[in-house]
Amino acid sequence: MTKSTEDDAPKGRLTFDAEGRLKLGGFEIVSDISPPPRRPSKSGSFTIVKTNNFLAHYTDLAARCKPFGLLELGIHQGGSYVLFDQLFHPQAISSIDISAPVAPLVEYAEAQAHRRLYFKSSQSDEALLKHIVYSDFQHRLDLVVDDASHDYELTKRSFEILFPLLRPGGYYVIEDWSWSHAPGSQKAGGYRWGEQALTNLIFEIVVLLGSTSAIDEIRLNRNIAEIRKSPQLTNSSLPWKLMRLRDRKMPHI
Repeated sequence: MTKSTEDDAPKGRLTFDAEGRLKLGGFEIVSDISPPPRRPSKSGSFTIVKTNNFLAHYTDLAARCKPFGLLELGIHQGGSYVLFDQLFHPQAISSIDISAPVAPLVEYAEAQAHRRLYFKSSQSDEALLKHIVYSDFQHRLDLVVDDASHDYELTKRSFEILFPLLRPGGYYVIEDWSWSHAPGSQKAGGYRWGEQALTNLIFEIVVLLGSTSAIDEIRLNRNIAEIRKSPQLTNSSLPWKLMRLRDRKMPHI
């Protein structure tokens, strides 16, 4: 599989056309936000579960972030992997997922250098995550995008492992943080009823922003939380214990 030149990519803000399709770098990315099962990816044509709102955010982020290493948590059909590779042009990009391999994406990654995929792997696998940062990225991790489980505990664990490994000024993105506030999650038996809301992690990160110098900025919209590591922070610890809570406990919803 070959890749066309960057000149083939659209200029300015990216958008899906009326049929939910986007041409980028010689590849097709198809938006499918319908309930599963969704459209399977094909050679050169990859399915993504994102809307134009996500494209707008990542187009803006690409103007601010020029990553050496980009780590994606959650692969699904691989459309996001191709989008991030063609939009950010990182020197190295890796992605992990608990699912089985997606053949067209494997073909895509194998055709290019410094593109790695880790299937049947957990986002909380500390040894694997550190291997990716240290080996795949040569300690140069600049951008993490978490679109994996959306589970509070798993997402928090990934953040605890990876945020300290970000280079100063790097970005950490958590997608779909607001799922617990959708209408379908409001009644017993609804979507992920009984699980802790991912919003709890966002609360904790906001408190960390106000309490320490670990975080420089947080940008929020309904779908995406973007956390920027302080450009001055070089230590390798995440100071949860330094959160100033006035001797009170964090809310949990």
